[in-house]
Amino acid sequence: MSDRRAEELLVHAGWLRALALRLVRDSDIADDLVQDTWIATMRRTPERSESAKSWLAKVMLNRLRMRARGEGRRTAREQATLLIEGDDVPTQDVLVARAETQRKLVELVLRLDEPYRTTVLLHFCEGVPLATIARQQGVPASTVRWRLKTALDRLREGLDAESGGRKQWLVPLLAIPKGVLVAQKTSKLVAVAIVLLLLLVGAIVWRGHRGGSDAGAARTAGPGKAGAVVHADGTAPTVLGADPDRPAWLIQPDVKPRRVAGRVTFHGAPVAGATVELASLATESGLGVPLQRTSSASGEFDFGAQPAMEFSVRASAAHHSSAMLDVDLRNPTLRPEHLELALGACDAAMTGTVHDASGGAIAKARIARLDLESRVPGGPAAVADENGAYELCVETKWPPSVIVEVSAAGYGTIVYTAIVPGRVKVDFLLVPEATIVGRVVRDDTREPVAQAYVWIPVGPPGVVQRTGWRATFSDASGHFRLDRVAPGSHLVSARAEGLADAAGVPVAVEAGQTSAEIEIRLEAGSTLRGTVVDGSKPVAGARVAASSRTAFSQDDGSYVLTGVPRGDVKLTAMPYEVVKPQSFHASEPLHDGVVIEVEAFGTITGRVVRGRDAISGAAVSLSGPHERELDPVRTDADGRFTARGLRPGQWSVGASSQQLGVFGDAGAIVQLARGETKDVTIELEYGASISGRVVDQNGAPVSGATVGFIHTSQDDIGLGVTAMDGSFRAAMMSGGGQYRPKVSATPTATPSKTALRPASGTEFPLVTLADGHSEVTGVLLAVKLERLAISGTVVDDDGAPVPDVRVVAEQVEGNAVPRFFPSLQTPASTTDVGGRFTISELPEGTYALRARSLTGIEGTLTGIRAGRKDVVFALPSSGGIDATIVGFKNPPQVTARPTDITRTTAAVPGTQQGNVVSFRNLAPGSYLVAARNETEGASALVEVVGRKTSPVTLTSKGSAVVAGRVREFRSGKPIQGMTCQALPRAGITQVTIAPGEGVDTDAQGGFVLEAPVGDTAVWCYGLAALYSDGMRTFTLPAGQRLEVDVPVVAWNEGLRVRADIGATLDPTVLVPRLVEVQPGGPAATAGFVDGDVITAVDGASVAELSAGGVGLLIRNRAPGTKVKIAATRGGRTITGELVLGPAQ
Repeated sequence: MSDRRAEELLVHAGWLRALALRLVRDSDIADDLVQDTWIATMRRTPERSESAKSWLAKVMLNRLRMRARGEGRRTAREQATLLIEGDDVPTQDVLVARAETQRKLVELVLRLDEPYRTTVLLHFCEGVPLATIARQQGVPASTVRWRLKTALDRLREGLDAESGGRKQWLVPLLAIPKGVLVAQKTSKLVAVAIVLLLLLVGAIVWRGHRGGSDAGAARTAGPGKAGAVVHADGTAPTVLGADPDRPAWLIQPDVKPRRVAGRVTFHGAPVAGATVELASLATESGLGVPLQRTSSASGEFDFGAQPAMEFSVRASAAHHSSAMLDVDLRNPTLRPEHLELALGACDAAMTGTVHDASGGAIAKARIARLDLESRVPGGPAAVADENGAYELCVETKWPPSVIVEVSAAGYGTIVYTAIVPGRVKVDFLLVPEATIVGRVVRDDTREPVAQAYVWIPVGPPGVVQRTGWRATFSDASGHFRLDRVAPGSHLVSARAEGLADAAGVPVAVEAGQTSAEIEIRLEAGSTLRGTVVDGSKPVAGARVAASSRTAFSQDDGSYVLTGVPRGDVKLTAMPYEVVKPQSFHASEPLHDGVVIEVEAFGTITGRVVRGRDAISGAAVSLSGPHERELDPVRTDADGRFTARGLRPGQWSVGASSQQLGVFGDAGAIVQLARGETKDVTIELEYGASISGRVVDQNGAPVSGATVGFIHTSQDDIGLGVTAMDGSFRAAMMSGGGQYRPKVSATPTATPSKTALRPASGTEFPLVTLADGHSEVTGVLLAVKLERLAISGTVVDDDGAPVPDVRVVAEQVEGNAVPRFFPSLQTPASTTDVGGRFTISELPEGTYALRARSLTGIEGTLTGIRAGRKDVVFALPSSGGIDATIVGFKNPPQVTARPTDITRTTAAVPGTQQGNVVSFRNLAPGSYLVAARNETEGASALVEVVGRKTSPVTLTSKGSAVVAGRVREFRSGKPIQGMTCQALPRAGITQVTIAPGEGVDTDAQGGFVLEAPVGDTAVWCYGLAALYSDGMRTFTLPAGQRLEVDVPVVAWNEGLRVRADIGATLDPTVLVPRLVEVQPGGPAATAGFVDGDVITAVDGASVAELSAGGVGLLIRNRAPGTKVKIAATRGGRTITGELVLGPAQ
């Protein structure tokens, strides 16, 4: 019996006793009958479709009939403890052991801390529902559910400790195979103990037979046992005998183990006594624990030989910030025996507390540093004390962002991006966990899949706080349990030996809830075995990939790639170009002798310096063809770097050092031919900085404020965030002029929009930076800051309060539209059980509020002045969409995305049944629903209304061919290396990005696409450091070849400036439509208003340009430049001359 199902039955305890009294009209007999009924539930649980109450009543009636048949022996039964069913009689030792366990449990219940003791007694002794307890105690129901779970966990642990292990108290309770225990007249507390024992035992038995998150459950599978993993070709996998916790399929076949060793350093000197961990996907998912070593006096560590799989090596030491390195032992070109983990200084820190969202400290919460580029999750962590207080040491860097994962037993895991310029206070509020349970099976046979890796990824990027990664492995019966899941909507994916990865099953869970059991079906996959060659020479270190599976070619060119999806797949072998076969048809369990012929792409090598100093650890940026496919590149200890696998075309190369706060580029554009190697030197010449303090009118430090320094004549801005003492450092500026200070009370990307006024005067003094090496210190910025608050209540559309809703506030000015940028740390609060919230520490001004529930329902209020205490925020009811898919030759990917860009714009997952894809729990509003495969597509705008499901039909009209050319708008020069995609569109609404990689333009800028018939857009992107994007919209007729020209706008050489036009181009549409026209700004002065659509710039039509191209064409000029603009308004043409302002 599952915890969840047992709880569903136990909530009816009070009702069950009332039923017993009505049946027998004797309190003592009723108590016996209730106990008989509870104990009988261990034998069988109701079907999911069966009502809990009706099933309990059925069981009780059966127990009553048995009592009536045995009435003649009643006296004897009441004088001893007997078995109602079965012929086995418990021994004296068993009876004593059971009674002793009941006594210990009663004592443990009475020793529970509050509020856990009261929760147990009210729920199990008095039969009070959890929802009623929550209302009485003024906390969310999810909190009560978590308290109950915590209490049960503590009772299990207490029995373990007092009985000398779980076996000592569990075996006597399970010793009788057929019978069940009935106790003679017992006190109500003893009866509670019996019920609790049933729940404790039932949960343990369920975990043992159904699988769970405990590591022991997944360890049972092995060679020759039920549930043992088998290769797709029928052969047994390679077993890593030394570590039964680790599924063998994580290891690349036919690759020898390799030694992992190295040293820990700080500023080049060895660090003794550092803790070094070797983590893997298995250890981070609960299978075993990371290996651990302590560095020697010379800083050295050695993990010995390790299998060919992916690892993360992590080092930490007192008074230093931690270091992490990814080590992929599948790659033969890596030298894992000579690693260096360079610890950082501890000159900054996150400090604060971790609390339950409804109050109460969370002890032992983990705050772990993350590297989201790593393929192995997790990282070095700080642990909160008994008061929930923590401190995490970090190194100062620029930008000063630190990504952490916050987790605790019984709570949902979150990932948070903090700004840590120095010592800062960051508090976390967690909500009770949700749990996702399910089973992984083969799609063809429905057989269970053992040791499948099941995971939910980190929430979408660009969000300050998002849901955390969670993962586990299935047990021998294919069952899995994901705990510590943050409430919300998730996609649960799976991967297993010899099977293709699952696309993901959508699941929505609430706080304290366990999901219904989901089923993840994995289709049969293929194994590809062969060699990678360049001509006749074997190639080592090529990352062979098909879909999401990867393997590395070895020194002899050999590779083994497992889990390849059946059908036509595209093969890649970075950093090389695959010449043959570019496409492979996988149809058998094993394809042997698959030769992949490759040619070398281009390579750029170089050195990064600042003056005469080589800069180690610098991040090298590469902007050019297929730049999104490249792995991160960093410099070594000598400042050297090598970037391989670069396609022919133009490459812009730059670098930056987060530790120093400097950046620079290689100067000229690198024109790279196929197979060519070019060397560059990158001078980090731009690193001007300004540091100082921000105080209020009374001299008190202002923490968490954004300080911006805006160049008065160039497109350059430096940003800093104040620490707890008000100190800041704004870095990475180019210098060469004067900078105007702006201060915002909260972290923001545009401090000028909501700037605080100086404490005296109207403007802060300008700050001069002579060049990129200038450092100005001691700047004191005194601001006028009145701390106000906004408070109110969040209710649903029935007027009931909604707890655990996150409410954020964004200061707006004039007609500006609130953006609610999820990447900014805007002021926020979480509602309590009464739906109440207070957002404090706000400067005076007008705000927009955005409320978002745990289930993703959002709402917005505007025009709220700081200081209001009576805000009522009514969240709407959710709605849904049913999209019927018609006429597609191949199954499409179907997505729904809100058109309101101020909302979370990640695609909403849907559930497919037949040809209908259903989207549920959607906030009311407009959505772009799109269906797309490689060649077909259809899309439509759908309006979602609360409590209703909106139908839509997406019909494929087939595909046709689009041939085009990308050229520069002014010169007509063909552009090589841009990526073009064909996308279905609905009017002028922004398109949804399609799956797949698109097609790269050739040396003549040409491309050929198979595109969906109907309303279509061709979008060409990439080379962002050199050109704007390009987009053409048209209606594509069936059976025809359409020729299109896609112009893009080049940046003006030597003028990296984007001047201000006093307006914004509407990001929700495909045309250059003006919005947020600022009174008195350049656009307004020239006579333009919101809604005007730009049609010409300086007399040249821009009808074929994307909105981004139009924006760059106008703004990439020096401030003060005059630009003639034509626009349409209500069917007529409006003209005006803009005088561009300085960048904002």
